Amino acid sequence: MGEPITVYEEGLTISDVPLDGATRAVCRFTGLFGQHHWTPVVPSAR
Repeated sequence: MGEPITVYEEGLTISDVPLDGATRAVCRFTGLFGQHHWTPVVPSAR
């Protein structure tokens, strides 16, 4: 899927913007007890 992006600060804004080329994305959230939760793959709209 590519290189991970780690966010360490609050105030991250996720917005609906057009992206060039084919893209796919997943998100990993870490719960209070250190467990990782992954979202399903979000496929490209192309």
